[in-house]
Amino acid sequence: MSTLKAFLIAWKWYVLAGLAIALVGGGILMSVLGGGAAAQLENTKRTVEVATVADIMSGATSLSTVAEIKSVSEAKISPEAGGRIVRVNASLGQRVGAGQVLAEIENASQRAAVLQAEGVLDAAKAAAGGSQGSALTTVLSAYAAVDTAVNDATGQIYTDPENSQSAFRVSTRDTLSLAEMNRLRPAVEAIHLRQHGVAASLTNASDLMSELATLENELRDVRTYLDSVLKVLNAGVVREDISAATISGYVTSVTAARAGVTASLSAVISARTSLDPQGAVSASAASVKQAQGAYNAALAALEKTIIRSPIAGTLNNFTVKLGDTVAAQQEVAIVSNNAALEAVTYVTEEDKNRIAVGQKVGIEGGTEGTITKIAPALDPVTRRIEVRIGLPSGATFTNGQSVRVELAKNGAVKPASGPISIPINAIKIEAERAIVYTVIGGKLVAKEIKLGKLSGASAQITSGLTLDDEIVVDARGLKEGQEVEIK
Repeated sequence: MSTLKAFLIAWKWYVLAGLAIALVGGGILMSVLGGGAAAQLENTKRTVEVATVADIMSGATSLSTVAEIKSVSEAKISPEAGGRIVRVNASLGQRVGAGQVLAEIENASQRAAVLQAEGVLDAAKAAAGGSQGSALTTVLSAYAAVDTAVNDATGQIYTDPENSQSAFRVSTRDTLSLAEMNRLRPAVEAIHLRQHGVAASLTNASDLMSELATLENELRDVRTYLDSVLKVLNAGVVREDISAATISGYVTSVTAARAGVTASLSAVISARTSLDPQGAVSASAASVKQAQGAYNAALAALEKTIIRSPIAGTLNNFTVKLGDTVAAQQEVAIVSNNAALEAVTYVTEEDKNRIAVGQKVGIEGGTEGTITKIAPALDPVTRRIEVRIGLPSGATFTNGQSVRVELAKNGAVKPASGPISIPINAIKIEAERAIVYTVIGGKLVAKEIKLGKLSGASAQITSGLTLDDEIVVDARGLKEGQEVEIK
């Protein structure tokens, strides 16, 4: 038992000693490796830009910023309705046209609603066409009634019906009615001729409301004329050549013609009422409009389930697959014109005064671009000003790529004035001090400064700098003693 106990105690110390050796060895190894990595990092020289404080304040230095390559024409696509994807007609990277269907959400109920609305619309149009057809029939019947009255009923009483100067066959004692009849006859003949000319060209598409209004007045005039003819006949004088039976036959014919004209007048008034009650829009026209509205609403609901491309371009992003369920307003695709790219960057309000539209811009890789647009106001989210840079034809950039751009001064340099103020990017704030860097012998040397108040992206310097001091323009990612190269 004592032997086993001694063995266990000795084994415990062996284990502890082994762990200690491993830890020490691992520490040495990590130190060596870390030192090597650190040395490698130290040996990688950064390129920095230096300028005098006066140049920085006057805007005589170039402005370096990061830009994103974007398509000039790009659309992010989101469906207006949610549901299950039942049809996919495109694939990632495919070239699509404006209005092309990319996918469809389950829409059987919407299609049924469209079909139903289409049927209601067709029925309303048929009813409206029926009203027009009925009105056309009424008009043509009225023309026939006038023709019967002028040619048949009264025409037989004149010696030459085609001649307005022909004599009336029956002598009468009612000379006043005879004078009235002769006065009205030319107007009735003109009405008859007009109707005969219009009848051949009337269709359901004609302006029947206007024709019905004209016809109503004409029928009243014809009926008045027939009334005067009846008065003349009722006061007719029997002669050897005109018997009482002949006069009676004339009265019967004219009376029947008058009844036909009166019936036509009633039909015309009724037709006008059905097409345009009390001068308002006709009921049939209102029904067609109502049905058309319902049909358009059903089409709009169906269209919300169809995912289309609003522009022509390439599908740079397409996330839906058959059977997926998507929500309304969920982004499912991005269509871009990858052949027309531009660089988009943002600058501060102060930096905006250093650039201008048409100014040349250096882009990493040796490409030169041109500023095409500068936003007139701050972006409400980033609180910076958007700048768009046109790229030369043949530039090999990828949509979505990030590049560094150099916005040179625009030539409108103003002398430095007022308190010393430099961009915050040129300052490095440590726990105990604030510094800027100068370059001496190819290495960064810290220069301690005192900060005043902040103003936008700049800070006032109360001490530690003069206008002639030359400092590193951008201190981000740098540290004291690091070897650098001056741009």
